[in-house]
Amino acid sequence: TTAFTSAIAALSARGGGQLLIPATTNGCYEITGPVIVPRNVQPVGQGKNASYVRCKNTSSACFVSGDNTPPQNNYSATWKDFALLGPTVVVSTGISAPWGNTTIGLYLGGDPASVISPTAYQSDFMVFTGMRIMGFNNGTQLGNNAYIIAFDGCDVMENNVGAYLPAGITNSGEELVFKNSAIANNWYRGIQQDAYNTEIFLSETSIDYNQPTTTYLGAGITGLRINVSAQNSHLEQCYGPLVATSSGADQATFAEVGGSNDLIGGSPTFCQGAAPSVANYAM
Repeated sequence: TTAFTSAIAALSARGGGQLLIPATTNGCYEITGPVIVPRNVQPVGQGKNASYVRCKNTSSACFVSGDNTPPQNNYSATWKDFALLGPTVVVSTGISAPWGNTTIGLYLGGDPASVISPTAYQSDFMVFTGMRIMGFNNGTQLGNNAYIIAFDGCDVMENNVGAYLPAGITNSGEELVFKNSAIANNWYRGIQQDAYNTEIFLSETSIDYNQPTTTYLGAGITGLRINVSAQNSHLEQCYGPLVATSSGADQATFAEVGGSNDLIGGSPTFCQGAAPSVANYAM
């Protein structure tokens, strides 16, 4: 942790730059977190199957993207080519069972409660490419002021929830994009979208086998305020529905835009936990 934070502070003080995470020949870099990365610093590994960062803490965020340096939209930062592993991942086998921890692999922006990061932190115009995030309670989670975020060629897998947009965040969630990515084999839910005024775009992405057993009541995409558009993507479930609103939901929009999507399985394919005021499964 000290090595990461010292290198980040030095880079940021010089105006930013790339933070190299070399490939590991045996094991991984272990941190107790959280490690806060300002927008002018870009962690870069040597491949998601080569550069591993493992978070040992079972009750905090691992990496936090954000800062309060004005102006907004000042950076277009790219993190790429490394794996973030939660505390329950067995590195030698790749097996993950993320029970018993409340960790977040990647937290974006400001924490409304000012616990993980200051409330006013920004994480905007961020690109994450070629990364793997696995073994956390929430793989990635949005806070305040996190918008225009893209995941390209990323695997968000074997967490309890892959991507979480909680209720109560502000100025956040505009254009969250998953492209050429997989949100798969998360133990509870692939995407949980509870926040107002947020939008998720799927392009050539797989939402696949989230809730892989009958143990938990899960879904591929769920939440109080679903607003998802999919293009040329693959949605597949074995147990539970592909898309399901949570009880008390007041928005549910799932739209297929251009191209074609594969919709396989799901029991049922689409369902509502409670009748929302807006329900539009446009297929």
